[in-house]
Amino acid sequence: MKKFTTEIDVSYETPVSEVAEFAHEHGCYVASVVEIGPAGGNPCYTIASESYKSIKSLIEEYFGGSEFDEEELANFIVEV
Repeated sequence: MKKFTTEIDVSYETPVSEVAEFAHEHGCYVASVVEIGPAGGNPCYTIASESYKSIKSLIEEYFGGSEFDEEELANFIVEV
């Protein structure tokens, strides 16, 4: 079965439960958290879903409702 993942950098002030709820609202889940991420120390969350459409929706909302083309999405979404 296919699975899709993406990584997002989230403010350290945001509780893990809020990130998990945001993911759940999009049919996704938090697969892992690196507490001190590579982008200035904020946590880096790996979000996963079995649905490409779900993870695409999450990315578009997280980045402010932006519509990304397929090439840009390929930079965000990894099929594993």
